[in-house]
Amino acid sequence: AASDVYKRQVQLAEVYGYEYRQQGNIVRVQLPAIYGGQDRKVVLRLRVASERLGSRSVAKTRLVFSDSAGERQTVAQSAMGRVSDDPAVVSRGVNPTVIARVEQAQAASAMNEAMTAYGDGDIAGARGRLEQQIRRTSRLNKDLKRPELDRVVRTLKKQLETAAEAAPASPSGRALIKRSKAKAYGLAK
Repeated sequence: AASDVYKRQVQLAEVYGYEYRQQGNIVRVQLPAIYGGQDRKVVLRLRVASERLGSRSVAKTRLVFSDSAGERQTVAQSAMGRVSDDPAVVSRGVNPTVIARVEQAQAASAMNEAMTAYGDGDIAGARGRLEQQIRRTSRLNKDLKRPELDRVVRTLKKQLETAAEAAPASPSGRALIKRSKAKAYGLAK
């Protein structure tokens, strides 16, 4: 997938859950294989210049893929945004599904960071990073009440318990790191 970000008016702040490359105003996100019945969500955080209020196009997106017959397909769409200085309008524009998706990606990143620290022998740092993310996700989910964020918190808590059970350099510690990275990938999708 590729997205043209309008450089002067719109800047890419982050792509959640996927690696990406940016060249000028082109952002390329490589998605894994997608099969029938599956879906993938790509969430970007953009900074939009706010001197002009109202609705406007903030990006042109293009999904390029090979279909089941091996034919190359392209789907293009313009992404719209609305700039407002009215807090009530901004509040109504908050999408709980998107907020939950971003939180899942951030939790996955926190789990990976924690496992990197754990692998380096910094068990306290790993535990601290997991505890911090548990507090953050739990606090956010008090308002959102999203089942997927309940699952994230349970996964992080289990990770916190498991990280105390094995030394990082032990075979079980290395296995924990590998399993954790796979779980983190699952949280972000």
